[in-house]
Amino acid sequence: MGLFSKKPKNEAEKPAGKGDKKALSESDFVYDMSAKADGVVIKGIKKKVSHIVIPELIEGYPVVEIESIGFAKDRFLPDNYETFSCLKTITMPDTIEILGKEVFSQGRYWDDALGREEYMSAKITSIKLPGNLRIIGPRCFNGCQDLKSVVWNDKLTHICTNAFSGTGLTEVVLPESLIAIYLCVFLGCSNLTTVKMPAKDICYTTVDTDDFGFNYRSFYALSNANDSFRFCDKLTMASKKAIRDTGYTDDF
Repeated sequence: MGLFSKKPKNEAEKPAGKGDKKALSESDFVYDMSAKADGVVIKGIKKKVSHIVIPELIEGYPVVEIESIGFAKDRFLPDNYETFSCLKTITMPDTIEILGKEVFSQGRYWDDALGREEYMSAKITSIKLPGNLRIIGPRCFNGCQDLKSVVWNDKLTHICTNAFSGTGLTEVVLPESLIAIYLCVFLGCSNLTTVKMPAKDICYTTVDTDDFGFNYRSFYALSNANDSFRFCDKLTMASKKAIRDTGYTDDF
């Protein structure tokens, strides 16, 4: 039948409304010490909520990374897709330096009525990136079609493969701190019209890998191409010029 059957929702499973913003406590999070032992990594959330506030400290240690907001790291477990179907807002502390692979990306589930696998992504419409964020992992926001705007921070250095592909972004303002854009980052952002770039060359990788151990491969990139702005059909001429001036040589 597929990965698993979609369960009918009942009243007890309904996510809380705006009042749940302050309801999460340390015990609601799955977490561990980071690999560098410099803080806490969020690995999951134990309850379905529409609005999430990530704490700055857990057990007295700063939260430095979000690995997952699902109920488990395995994104194909039953109920995991419901994280994405109900999540509408998330507030993150400035202590976070890494957003991991597929944090807000499409979750997969089996729909009995349709008889096929379906995909569910977070329903967030806007997001403010943490002040100390350096790395956005592969497919982090992939497929978040409701995501229209991002408030960018000024310490971001690397955006990994497919991080924002297929989102509803209309404008992107990338910071001067940016060093590298991996494959297909904004691929298929069909509503994207305005892009403001750093006044310097950017490293547009053409190798489907990253330096952070995410081990994700893109299914979309052409051979020897970066394609981060491919199929962004509404880009203005000024935006295309700004992108070209940073070293991008592939198609739009």
